[in-house]
Amino acid sequence: MDNESILEIISKNINSTEVADKLKICDFRKLLYKKLHRDFSYKYAELIRKLFAIEVKEREACSDDSNVAGEIDNTYDCPLSIICSTYLLYRLGDLNDVKSIWNAKCIDYDSYFEIDGQFLVGAGVEETIAFLRRKRGRIAKSIIKDIKRYKRQGAFEQSAYTNWKNRMNKMMDNL
Repeated sequence: MDNESILEIISKNINSTEVADKLKICDFRKLLYKKLHRDFSYKYAELIRKLFAIEVKEREACSDDSNVAGEIDNTYDCPLSIICSTYLLYRLGDLNDVKSIWNAKCIDYDSYFEIDGQFLVGAGVEETIAFLRRKRGRIAKSIIKDIKRYKRQGAFEQSAYTNWKNRMNKMMDNL
């Protein structure tokens, strides 16, 4: 089975029990992350969001009980798994995903620092801020405040942003 056919089959059968069982296997998800990275397409948006939701759920479980990671799957790597899924979600550049990424960032102390501020602005810094201003609310204000802090620190300057993207791409290529 070639790369495209695996992604096509999983995407077409995303709500099946068989796919749900496969997605419980961390090594299988890592394989999908690598393939999704290499063959990135918006047609896989539903799959990317499902993978992200799985990683968030498992990260929340790990945050609550450090023994859970071993029970989930002995290949599970909280930081790597959530970063991979978040990077793919970032690449979609959908402003409606910003709050989900923020919620994942706020799961625990470690995830706050593992999920870089760049993940919040897949649609662009100014576009994201404008979108959040229209949304209003406490969470939107918190996200805007964080994005502005990252901006002051230079995280979105061309060289820093390019270096970050290169690191993310290298990580995904080396899965």
